[in-house]
Amino acid sequence: MKESEIDIMARNLLQNAEETVSPKVWEGVSAALDARKRVVPFWAWALSGVAAAAAVVLGVFLYRPSVSAIPAAPLAGYVQAASQPEGIVPLQQQMARSAVPSALAMTQEEPAPQAAPLSTQAIPAQPFAAAVIPASQRLSAPVRSTGISAEDQALLNRLAQETVQQPAGENGLSLLVSGNFQGNGRGNVSSAAYHRAFRPLSPRATQEEGIYNEYPEVSFSLPVSGGLGFLFNFHPRWAVGTGIRYTHLSRTFVAEYVDSDGFPLGETDIDNHQHWVGVPLNLYFHIVNKGRWRIHSFVGGAGEYLVDNDFLIHSSPRDIHYHQGGFPLQWSAAVGLGMEFKLTPGIGLYLDPSFRYYFGTENQPRSIRTIQPLRVDLEAGVRFSL
Repeated sequence: MKESEIDIMARNLLQNAEETVSPKVWEGVSAALDARKRVVPFWAWALSGVAAAAAVVLGVFLYRPSVSAIPAAPLAGYVQAASQPEGIVPLQQQMARSAVPSALAMTQEEPAPQAAPLSTQAIPAQPFAAAVIPASQRLSAPVRSTGISAEDQALLNRLAQETVQQPAGENGLSLLVSGNFQGNGRGNVSSAAYHRAFRPLSPRATQEEGIYNEYPEVSFSLPVSGGLGFLFNFHPRWAVGTGIRYTHLSRTFVAEYVDSDGFPLGETDIDNHQHWVGVPLNLYFHIVNKGRWRIHSFVGGAGEYLVDNDFLIHSSPRDIHYHQGGFPLQWSAAVGLGMEFKLTPGIGLYLDPSFRYYFGTENQPRSIRTIQPLRVDLEAGVRFSL
């Protein structure tokens, strides 16, 4: 096909022709080229979706409420109700009609099959104040509040009083190191009565070894006792005590003595030393037990055994020892009022004055006890809390 002259002429005219393009057109083309370069591949979108899903699942697992926090909701309601001045309801009644199962149903739609349904018995039966307030932080004085009922006020005051009545370290065993003193006077006993009390040990005509015809002129030394004891506090106000005690009694008098050969020595000075071992048993009641001071009353008794009754007869050319034995147990009863001062929480000094009466003195060796059975005891010692 041959080109016509018109085609040749048109081609020659348009061969080097150029058309000026608007700047807006080039801006649109450039924007399209840049967008094509920033295209995000499909795998990037897929990875982002997986990460977002994992974050959602992790957040639900970490912040999902647990069942153990549910019982705190009713207790919070009790505290709020107790602080309101109007419409006061005792705490025990609020706890009895608690709606704990309904709270569980709202917060946990699908309970575990093995979990038993929660009932009001799951709430502690102990008083509300004891369940909420730790024992170490309870008040040591009665609590006064106008925002709770009289029943709850009495409950809180009773708990505080129990804390005061049972101080730390008061329950348990204590060791007592004691000394006991009695007077050596014979009171208002007349010389005639005193003389009748000192009958001869055996008839004078038998000439058996022994001491005869004691004279009323006699001097008594101060009776002294010492021992170890144990005190057990089985109640904040009650305690029982026992132990072992040694007592020494002595006197000096004038009498006649017949030796083992039946030879009378006549009137001579004689020293008598009696050694007793006894076991006391006392019951104590603590009247005041506050701070460093404790005041208590006690009642009890003791049984004593005469280990040795030794007579030292002063004669020439040498002194003679004469021993007696075979006496029954000496029983006594006492009642007193004492006090104790605590140097430290575990060490205290105590003083226990008391009245003590000795029974059956007519069958015992002669001493200040047989002349005046009613005696005044003064026991002092140190108490160590174990």
